[in-house]
Amino acid sequence: MILFIDGPQGAGKSTLIDYLVEKKNFKKYKFDFSKYSQAFKINQNSKLKNYQIGKDFATLYWLKELANSEDNIVIDRGVMSSIYYSYSYKRMSKKEILIYFNLLEDFKNFKFMFILPKKRTNFIRNKEDGFDSLDINEYDTDTIDFIINNSNERNIDFDVFYNNFTKSIEENGERLIDYLKL
Repeated sequence: MILFIDGPQGAGKSTLIDYLVEKKNFKKYKFDFSKYSQAFKINQNSKLKNYQIGKDFATLYWLKELANSEDNIVIDRGVMSSIYYSYSYKRMSKKEILIYFNLLEDFKNFKFMFILPKKRTNFIRNKEDGFDSLDINEYDTDTIDFIINNSNERNIDFDVFYNNFTKSIEENGERLIDYLKL
């Protein structure tokens, strides 16, 4: 299985991914967006479009070669995060984002999951990478619905998982494992 885990900042994606790595022997891949955005001084106000498109589709095409592998692979942030932030913050037009979705039809053997926080309190993000000022206490439900609808229209394997911050890491991790039928 090749599983992309996306979602807004502070949703607990990396924690859940680390749980899958530990409990189900997933191999983890993560593009160090923070490192490269700092090196090139890319921030939320920069023109991110070409950077995101190149990163996302290079990753998808590279992983397509591993689709028949027996390994379970999890990717920490991918194309759905790019779609979410690009649509929500109007970094790309709706027409451009629909091209993203149309191209995703070539990757139907991947599983895409969007993690959303539930009952999160007092979270502060401080990575000093130009993205700390994004509002992490809210997420854009209209954009989530847009992603769900466009994924469903194209039979893209996409689901939303709510990471409940009143539960332990183990409880949320096991719920995710059950949800994924692992």
